[in-house]
Amino acid sequence: MMDKRSVLDRRCYVAGIFWLLLIALASVALAAPAVLPKPSSLAYSVDTTGMITAEDAAKIAEMGRGLDAATGAQVVVVTIPSLDGASIEEYATTLFRNWGIGDAAKNNGVLLLIAKEDRKFRIEVGYGLEGAITDGYAGSVLDGMKADFKSENYSEAIVTAYAELTQKVYEEYGAEVPENVKDVAEEPFWGVLLGAAIFFGLIALLVYAVWGTLKGILHVLSSGRLFQDSVGSAGGGSSGDDESGRYRSGSSGGSGGSFGGGRSGGGGASDGW
Repeated sequence: MMDKRSVLDRRCYVAGIFWLLLIALASVALAAPAVLPKPSSLAYSVDTTGMITAEDAAKIAEMGRGLDAATGAQVVVVTIPSLDGASIEEYATTLFRNWGIGDAAKNNGVLLLIAKEDRKFRIEVGYGLEGAITDGYAGSVLDGMKADFKSENYSEAIVTAYAELTQKVYEEYGAEVPENVKDVAEEPFWGVLLGAAIFFGLIALLVYAVWGTLKGILHVLSSGRLFQDSVGSAGGGSSGDDESGRYRSGSSGGSGGSFGGGRSGGGGASDGW
């Protein structure tokens, strides 16, 4: 039978463990940033900064509902004014966990978080979709948003990124991608294609013009007409050289423009603009 001292020691030990657990839990709670409260009902876009137009919010809601019904996955976009000193990674993780985005068993949620005043954004991915939406792919989606964000064309960039993420989830589940998702996700592609067509068309016209000039020069040189009025004249020979030099300069001075450099995801899912 235990003596009173042994019983007292055991109670002190249990009480000590209890208080240590309370302190640990309090530390975790204090370390987690205060995030936007969970909405009373499911919302696929929560825009607290006015970055998304009503039309694009409706598109997001339609795409989100369709994906949720077909796969059980949830893609949510949230805009906030500021991180209030927290890192965007901490804020996104805490909000994701507090809201419970995605199916509890499948962990198939995706969060696009945008902090407007901090000029930062992040794509947070649930464990169940990490094989489909890799860090590199998430980073490339963010890269695609930067130009529009710098021009304050927020809504179009957000709805396009949402469509790209939604399409990727459909593909992961082997489900057919709806036309409304394809239409939004592929709009930037056609814009780039049109821009490329215009650029190369201008280059082709420039090359054609230069080639026409060059052919004219070669024809004059081959006929010897440049020297007909100055045969045997040293001054005339000099004049011919000068004119020939002028044509050479003209034929090599028409290559304008340059190709811009594309940017890869860089292996991360957080970035700024």
